[in-house]
Amino acid sequence: MPRKYKISVEKLKEFCIKVLKKGKLPAEHAAIVADTLVQADLRGVNSHGLIRFPFYMQRIIDGGTKARPKFYLERETIATAVFNGDNGMGQVVTYKAMELAIKKAEQAGIGFVVINNSNHFGAAAYYAMQVLAHDMVGLVWSNGPKVMAPWGGSARIIGNNPIAWAIPAQENEPIVFDISMSKVAGGKVRLAAKQGKRIPEDWVISKYGKITDDPNDLPDGGALMALGHKGYGLAVVGEVLAGALSGAGLLTQIPMWFKETALPTNIGHMVMALNVEAFMGIEQFKGRVDYIINVLKKSRLADGFDEILIPGELESRTAKKQLKTGVSVMGTVLDELDKIARDFRVAPLKRR
Repeated sequence: MPRKYKISVEKLKEFCIKVLKKGKLPAEHAAIVADTLVQADLRGVNSHGLIRFPFYMQRIIDGGTKARPKFYLERETIATAVFNGDNGMGQVVTYKAMELAIKKAEQAGIGFVVINNSNHFGAAAYYAMQVLAHDMVGLVWSNGPKVMAPWGGSARIIGNNPIAWAIPAQENEPIVFDISMSKVAGGKVRLAAKQGKRIPEDWVISKYGKITDDPNDLPDGGALMALGHKGYGLAVVGEVLAGALSGAGLLTQIPMWFKETALPTNIGHMVMALNVEAFMGIEQFKGRVDYIINVLKKSRLADGFDEILIPGELESRTAKKQLKTGVSVMGTVLDELDKIARDFRVAPLKRR
């Protein structure tokens, strides 16, 4: 088992920002990207945190992603927009698009923005959670490169197309629901490979269409398995709303962002901000959400369970704990960050 180290949120962000600025990102953009990466690890979503940083930097080095994009709107109404990310960092593109959706929701009750010409954006929950400071409900959906086999198929042909919701509550933590449509996110398979672990046999199909427990079979041409026919169905809907509706790339048109690092990906996203005040008073709404949460948590437990968790509750607990103790980062990930530090001539992160 690789050794893990505790590093403060501030030190991790500082390191990422220095590297990103050396990669020619504007300071504001660097801060956004750094925050998305560190927040993922802080919440325990390590598959979408710093483990991905080397891939993002390689895309900037190779020209597949623009360090200084010029965003613009292709279409706009009072409640909707089509946002062109100009092949910028997916994190910045989506953050800015959600800011626009929030502004529209303040005026129209809802802001619905689709995005094209973007790139991989990391953990979807980050952008859905942007709305919580505004007492709104947030939705984020994305398509992506072909990494998943369709239900009944054995070859990768569609993205795992993650979706995330964020819903404010009053006394409880907000509901934050973030899933991909595959049995497990590809990042978790890559994490298992770095840890030298085998994986469950319902995660991946090899390039020969065979069930496997070897995580290395995924990058070798294998495919993620869908979360049943329901996960596959949702992936198709996500492909339509995030990809077809936005004018972004679809299915096989999207390159593998972490392999074909010199090519634009034209990934599509959709973001929505829902202004609760357009429907009822915010305190009334949050009280009703609390009621849902409390009734669920007090319901009878099944054998082998100690409690009933609400979506996002485990991640919230992890974040609170790691804010005090430092973020847990694997030594193998730090080794890759050390290489980035050398390449961009910044001080490496100190292990402790």
